[in-house]
Amino acid sequence: NIIEDSGVYNADLSIVETTEHIQKDSEGNDVKFRLKSYFDKISQFQYDPISKEVSFEMAFDWTEKQMSHIPVIHEEVHFPKQFGEFLYPSYTGKVNGIDLFKASVTIDDYTEEDERIVHFVLLQDHLNFLKNQIKKSDQPLPEKMIFTLSASDEPGFPLTAFTKSEDFQIDLSWAPAEIQPGVKTNFIFTIRDGKTGEPMRSSDYTFVIVQNGNEIHRSTGTAQVGGDFKQYEFGEEETGPTIIRFENIRNTGQETEFGFVVAPEFGSIIMLMLALSIIAVIFMTKQNSFVFKTNI
Repeated sequence: NIIEDSGVYNADLSIVETTEHIQKDSEGNDVKFRLKSYFDKISQFQYDPISKEVSFEMAFDWTEKQMSHIPVIHEEVHFPKQFGEFLYPSYTGKVNGIDLFKASVTIDDYTEEDERIVHFVLLQDHLNFLKNQIKKSDQPLPEKMIFTLSASDEPGFPLTAFTKSEDFQIDLSWAPAEIQPGVKTNFIFTIRDGKTGEPMRSSDYTFVIVQNGNEIHRSTGTAQVGGDFKQYEFGEEETGPTIIRFENIRNTGQETEFGFVVAPEFGSIIMLMLALSIIAVIFMTKQNSFVFKTNI
């Protein structure tokens, strides 16, 4: 049988490219970022320590013919979990200045032991939405995508993490939203089936808090109805990048974790500065008084 050539077919092949980018933090220290692109090469990577924002660019063809062959755009931003300056409970993302859906930007604290990964995942519907928004601005379609990733103070509860096998999903919230030393914090969580999302009753777990590589708290428990909570009060010295880890979930040896920052309590520092100011005023007053008397 002879099969006639019915047309020209395109085969798109994407190669994962990983690049490293040394950036400066707010104190001028080097921080190593990694970016993993599943679509095309990226350029112009930059971290702004003032705005707490990462940006980078990637060439992109917005024509209908090209976009019809693209099921997903996937980019990963990696940075150290100890980089507390950028370790926020949530992030917002933009492409060419257009806000992305919350589902397009996700935090991954379990794939890499020492790194946080923030994923950009843009499905074809998202790409069409972005293209329509660009058209509404009466601007010509650009020849690239400009990604921005901004730290957000809004926790966006619950935070969600999976075990590496994706058998288990943990949803975590805490109150108060800003964790400070000297204030009791309630960590509320639900252990779910990673496939169905249903709460898993009678789930044993080990709740661990790690700070600066050192374990500062460990306790066990059983989530009778799938949900449970643990209360912990951080000490005055227990500030900075912190990891909450759930170990041995349902006695399987599987684990997952969340990263955040415990904010220092500035009240005592302010009081100390105030006290020093008062002492300085008293000292200056006494000096002036002494000088005045010697001139009589």
